[in-house]
Amino acid sequence: MNCVEITSLPDILFSHIYKADRYHNSFSVRENFLEVSYIADGSFDLEVGSEKFYAKKGDIICLFHNKDTFIQTNQFHSHHTVGVKVNWFFSSDEHGLHLPTITPANTANICRLIDNFIHNQIIYKESKILGATKFLELLCAIDKCNRKTKNVNLPSEFLYTKRAKSYIQKNIHTCITQVSIAEHLGISSEYLCTVFKKTEGTTIMKYINKLKLENIKALMDNTNLHLYEAATIYGYNDPNYVSRLYKQLFGYNITEKPLIHPEIK
Repeated sequence: MNCVEITSLPDILFSHIYKADRYHNSFSVRENFLEVSYIADGSFDLEVGSEKFYAKKGDIICLFHNKDTFIQTNQFHSHHTVGVKVNWFFSSDEHGLHLPTITPANTANICRLIDNFIHNQIIYKESKILGATKFLELLCAIDKCNRKTKNVNLPSEFLYTKRAKSYIQKNIHTCITQVSIAEHLGISSEYLCTVFKKTEGTTIMKYINKLKLENIKALMDNTNLHLYEAATIYGYNDPNYVSRLYKQLFGYNITEKPLIHPEIK
């Protein structure tokens, strides 16, 4: 899923409720424009560029208008919409906002936020900061809903993991512990353990040991250093422990030079 980076404060242009027995409308590309709607009743077919969607009651719709868009239905429907002008771009970075074209039903909180815009549209248009704050709150609610249903990492989890890995790289030659990393980040050791495992798919200590052992192996292969000497450089005092740990993680002895490295267990 592409993430969205917001690079300016949203400027509220309109918010309204639309009802019709049938609806056929087309939208050309419109730069720096974003509409967020929910279907209050009925359904319609949506075509964004070459992609086709079906939006039903309760669904949230995010239209960035970066592609030609066509909406049609021959039945009664009602949608509630907020439109803003805002600078944005798509990004593959995990900490961006997850705002797909369609966010499925079970989104009552998001619907309430949209209706709050409609109810207070004059206030939000006149108070740009308040309107921008409330709209960003709306986008974050959509982002949270999609991360929950798709088991995607929260931005804070991604950033804590990124900072932990940066700390590990800078202190790779010392004795690094989970507690020392957590203290550096200002979070609990338990929370760090949970976040790192969720984002990286492995424990933080296994990640540290794997990184250190790979460096020790490379150092031994490219120099005349013995195992105990290379191990000491990376904070290990027991070369026998290093040897056992390497065999456990990589499946072969640290002194071997296989043509193909097995997968890590």
